[in-house]
Amino acid sequence: MVKKITKLFIYFIFFILALIVFMPKSSLYFFGEKNLKQFSVIVSDEKIKEGLFSLSLSDITIYAKGVDSAKVKKVDATLMLIYNSIDITDIEISSVAAPYLPTKIKNVDISYTIFNPLVVNAVSNGEFGEAKAKFDIIKRELKVYLKPSKKMLRKYTRSLRYFKKDTKGEYVYAKTF
Repeated sequence: MVKKITKLFIYFIFFILALIVFMPKSSLYFFGEKNLKQFSVIVSDEKIKEGLFSLSLSDITIYAKGVDSAKVKKVDATLMLIYNSIDITDIEISSVAAPYLPTKIKNVDISYTIFNPLVVNAVSNGEFGEAKAKFDIIKRELKVYLKPSKKMLRKYTRSLRYFKKDTKGEYVYAKTF
């Protein structure tokens, strides 16, 4: 009996690994890009490189409602069934947003795991400081915890009005969709 269960478990693990390796990752990306067009967001000029467990994009230009909104140097997506992550590096937001927030973001790391399937986590840092975000899928609730940089505190106080300062000196933004 134990031998049959072990054999079944090995076949299951092999099937999952084969599914991950042979999954058409670029097709998933194009599906996501197609869905973004519904919101007038167009991703263009990207270079796509597909790996066994990952998908890499580089030199991306993002247009929102026809306006050049952001340029992204590199995006690495690791697609496993147990743990999925997207690492975005060197984001430069359009100068149109400069009066409201700093335009350079060093990196954004977004992760999702099946061990906590109802929450998507993100960590980011840049000229604005450091930010941690949690999005609860069921409650449709977003919480952002910001440790602002000196530049953010000095030049972008209008944007910080949307945050509430907590006892630790962090700024918290909460929104339900």
